[in-house]
Amino acid sequence: KEKDGWNALHLLCSNSSSPHLIEAIQVLIKLGIDKDAKTEKGSNALHLLCSNSSSPHLIEAIRELIRLGIDKDAKSEKGWNALHFLCANSSSPHLIEAIRELIKLGIDKDA
Repeated sequence: KEKDGWNALHLLCSNSSSPHLIEAIQVLIKLGIDKDAKTEKGSNALHLLCSNSSSPHLIEAIRELIRLGIDKDAKSEKGWNALHFLCANSSSPHLIEAIRELIKLGIDKDA
């Protein structure tokens, strides 16, 4: 973990263009990385994934992180959850599908 709280899962999800993103998420979590760790600004891996929402694997990665038990309703220092991060970085061609997926998976849409 870096001094600013970033672990390998944070770095992976913030640079999510790898064709092996899903497998890498699975490996890190299987090996025991703290999936709910937060950066010094209070962001978890799901927040960072949604902040970098141009990944072609965005929807599948959201599903996988939530399936593997990440706290989908975790809030950053600003009080934002993953849906806020996704909408604030709305250049993704997958934006509408990702919003629907987060809501379908039970994120607090009224947070």
